[in-house]
Amino acid sequence: MHFGQVANFKIESEKLPIEKFAIALNSKLKESIRIKSAELVDDKFHSRYSVHSKIYRYVINNSEFGTAIFREFEYNFPVKLDVQKMKEAVTFFVGEHDFKGFKASRNKF
Repeated sequence: MHFGQVANFKIESEKLPIEKFAIALNSKLKESIRIKSAELVDDKFHSRYSVHSKIYRYVINNSEFGTAIFREFEYNFPVKLDVQKMKEAVTFFVGEHDFKGFKASRNKF
């Protein structure tokens, strides 16, 4: 499983080979942002509107204090969990769902 986002942009220059894009961009970005790869795509591709699926991962850290490193990526809930009830509830989330009703009306997607 990959964690991250896909982004796209258009450029008019062919001076830098695509194989060097990640290195060049990473040299200018903050350390908290990293480009893992770059590739040429069709002009019709849009990172937001061309997506076929999304996977969401929700993490509950059930320890007393949570973690410093992953605090932005998990929810700390230091109370005893009812695992059986959680297993029953999660069945409502598994599968494919249409969330178009939650989008702003001006969006194309």
